[in-house]
Amino acid sequence: LLTQLLSQLKVICKNTTNGCTEIIAYEALEKHEQTCPYEMKKCQGCLKSILKQNADQYELQCEHVEIFCVNCQATYRRRDTHNAIVCLRNQMKNQNDLFELKLTSLENDLKRQTELLINIDQQQKTLIGHLDKQSREAEGK
Repeated sequence: LLTQLLSQLKVICKNTTNGCTEIIAYEALEKHEQTCPYEMKKCQGCLKSILKQNADQYELQCEHVEIFCVNCQATYRRRDTHNAIVCLRNQMKNQNDLFELKLTSLENDLKRQTELLINIDQQQKTLIGHLDKQSREAEGK
């Protein structure tokens, strides 16, 4: 009985103060409020409350929205200048950072290889010394 009474109940949207004029069946209220264009949403850039229906357009113009440049991998605010020169400078810095990492890695590899060769050289000299000693002992007998 209670369910039947609630299903006949008509309610106004919680966003009437923002301009929504919908009068909805109680059972459809939750679905409506999830999609209501008059719901308020915070701008991702400036955090100002704006109507959900205007949010996309507003954020396309908001100077505080962060933008990601796919070319140089930099994140910047719309109000900040990000022209071709800045973009190229960032790309060059990214490449330079990569080259420095690779160079450091190669230098470390070279150092390990050099230490290994020095160790092998010392082992060879020790073996040659032992062989010379054994050879002299064998000749002396």
